[in-house]
Amino acid sequence: MPFGSFAFVVFLVLFFIATFSSSLSLLETAVAPFIERLESRTLATWVIGGVGLLIAIPAALSFGPWSGFTIFGLTIFESIDYVTSNIILPLGALFTALFVGFRLPRKLLLEEFTKSSNLGKKSFFIWLLLLKYIAPIAILLIFLSAIGFLSF
Repeated sequence: MPFGSFAFVVFLVLFFIATFSSSLSLLETAVAPFIERLESRTLATWVIGGVGLLIAIPAALSFGPWSGFTIFGLTIFESIDYVTSNIILPLGALFTALFVGFRLPRKLLLEEFTKSSNLGKKSFFIWLLLLKYIAPIAILLIFLSAIGFLSF
């Protein structure tokens, strides 16, 4: 076996390990909220992993046998990508900005903002103003543009 082939096999094995470990860390964020409801980390992991698999299989098949199946002119993969990129991510950003800006205690935000930086209170209040009022408007405009209600 030439060295180049061996190096390629080692690369693929290491790449698999890296992607698998990253997948586990991504799965944890989805599993954590369900652990209390299902009263078992193992059950929550299997349920969330199974749901992910049920979504991933049609998406993967849309590159082959199911490539002719479309939803509003998009393959299954493209549909999932569209919903994720243009609806879920902007709405998540909007709700995060609103929650952090309006619901978290200002004292906690100031402490976290100044803990690991040299920025002072003036910078904090500018950031908070942007987070509470400018960011939600900008995110909403981007969201409306992404789903086709606005065009720039």
